[in-house]
Parts: sequence; C-alpha cells; structure tokens
Amino acid sequence: MAKKDIVPVFGDIHGNLEGLVNTMEFIQREFSLFPDIVLQVGDMGYFPGEIPSTEKIRSDQELLFHNYLSDFDYSRRICDNASFSYQVVFVRGNHEDQESLKNLSINKPHGSYVDAQKRFWFIPDAQAVCIDNENYISLVGFGGIDSSTRPKAYKVERLIAFSEDKIEEIGNMSGIDILMTHQGPKDTVSGSDMIDVLIDLARPKIHLHGHSHREYSQTLFGDVRSYGLGKMPSINRPFLESNDFYGFLDTKSLDFSFGTPIPLY
Repeated sequence: MAKKDIVPVFGDIHGNLEGLVNTMEFIQREFSLFPDIVLQVGDMGYFPGEIPSTEKIRSDQELLFHNYLSDFDYSRRICDNASFSYQVVFVRGNHEDQESLKNLSINKPHGSYVDAQKRFWFIPDAQAVCIDNENYISLVGFGGIDSSTRPKAYKVERLIAFSEDKIEEIGNMSGIDILMTHQGPKDTVSGSDMIDVLIDLARPKIHLHGHSHREYSQTLFGDVRSYGLGKMPSINRPFLESNDFYGFLDTKSLDFSFGTPIPLY
C-alpha cells in the first residue's frame, strides 16, 4: 500500500474526539497506515469556551472536543496517546462556535491551529492549502450551510450561513484538486443547490462533504466526483459499529473509498 499517499477523511464527529482518536488507532493497527494529516468535513464540535444554551448536546461524547480545548490535563492525556501523531484539518460546520471561527478567519485568513497542542488546523472559507507536497495536491475549504435550509437555526445564529462572496472567490480559482464543504449538494439530505453551483464554478477533481449524516458513495457532476460521509456514532469506539463516517483519499490518484484504504498493493 502506498501509505504516504492515503489520507483518512471523517464525516461529522459532533465533538466525539475519542471516537476519532480510537478509530485512527484502529486504522493504524489494521492497515499499518500512519498519515501526517486527517481531513474532517465540519461539525467538529469546536467550542473553546462556554457552549451556548441553543446548542443541543445529545451525549457526553459530544463534549469531548470541548473538554480537549478547555481542560489542559485532558488534552495532554489525549495527546500522550502514541497513536495521535497526525494533524486534523477541518472546515466549519453549523455546530461550532461561529464567532470564534469568524475571528480566526479574519485574524489568520490562511488558517490556524485552534489548540495549544497544535493538532487541529482550521481552514477558513475559500482558503486553499496543500495537503500533499510531493503530488502538489490542493484542497479548498468552504464551511457553513445555506441559511434557507435551516431557517430556524439561522434566526438564532446567523453566522452558520455560508457566504456567497466566498462562492464567487472559489469560482475564480483554478486547478482545485479537492473541494471540501460541510453541506452537500441539493439531492443529498439537507443539501443545497448552492453547493451544486459551487461545484460547477470550481470544477474540482473531487468533492467531499458531510452534514447529511449518511454515506453517498459517488455522485457525478460532469467529471467531478462527489462523496458524502456519515455521522460518527456517539460511542468511543465507533469503528466496531459502522464505517460510513470515514473513508480514505488517495492523493496520488484522487480515488476515494469507504472502510478500506485504496489502492491495496
């Protein structure tokens, strides 16, 4: 297996940090795969301060990333895990501290770590990053959701909405290999036709998204392949239950698979 070219991708984890770390430990053990980075499509559960009363917390697992950000002893214990040797790169979802991420986007527009341990890197909307220096693979992030698809939530927190200005900005870019959005296209659950427009304008080689909380194996937009990832279960070792919430991107071929890394050779 060309291990250096394989990047794990996670769907919405909703704060379940230990689920992500334990799943990565399983991936490392099962496939002898030790990536430098892991991608996450939003709804990371980024709440560095007090969680707003409007945010529904459905399980203790949804508080784990918040605990990591706010409790030094807990974060140190997580990072002392020898298998946690990678960086998690994520875009904003609609279940995050939107004000904090907006400020990070303004003050550090090229992206930034969000934790003292420097394990989690936030990509602002319309920011491009290189995730594979050898193959020169570019990834552009676009977070948030279409306000018209969640009008009640938008009334409470207007910053969950994505920016049409950023859609135009991404549309003016060229040579995008990977477009990673939180929301999916209009034909996915809770999707938006604005994502269809964005894909058509950006013409990436591959599109990855979450938000729908279910797997979408492959949808074609012309020659653009789009994949949707499910939601991580609210248990600490979710890989024993399902694998639709994580997949593997081959940065050399830009192939994508669920459950088992490709190619195997």
